[in-house]
Amino acid sequence: MQEVKEQRFKKLMVSFDEKGYQKAVDSARDKLEILTRALKWIRQYVNDDKINMQLFSDDMLNFFLDRLVENNKEITKLGIRKPDKIADLLGINLMELSSIQKEYEDCRGVIKFVKGVARENVNEEDYKIYTKNEQQNAEYKLAEKVIHILKQAEEHCNINKHMVRQTFGQLIYWNPVENDYHYNINKF
Repeated sequence: MQEVKEQRFKKLMVSFDEKGYQKAVDSARDKLEILTRALKWIRQYVNDDKINMQLFSDDMLNFFLDRLVENNKEITKLGIRKPDKIADLLGINLMELSSIQKEYEDCRGVIKFVKGVARENVNEEDYKIYTKNEQQNAEYKLAEKVIHILKQAEEHCNINKHMVRQTFGQLIYWNPVENDYHYNINKF
């Protein structure tokens, strides 16, 4: 009896959107910077070393007002219990924090909280395209070979690069912006 070895499909990375990934990372860093600014702002008025960053990021203004009341018990003993009245009495401009909160909410960056620490939440895998089956693996490997051969041929003759897509059944194409051949990732 002959043993049949089953080959497992191994996906191949066809493309990585470096610009999209970097844009997402930059946007997440912007969001972290805004969160840091907001934290610095509230620490001007509230003494609290153990701020729950996730709760704070969900509703900065109300989080701050709650801490303001907790940090000003002497004022609440005088009968002033409304957080916005305490802020007025202390000369705190809540519009500044409100503005920072709006900027934070409008920022498209994605962050996560790990053990109370805010971090970027950008996964490289979201910006990669892989083959999905053996047929696509074969096409991808063929495209690599064709691109390699075209680059070698360019050293010896003139190639009409704009006809590459039609010539090779849209498997590869010439990108004039990057001045290079590319795989047609729409096929994968």
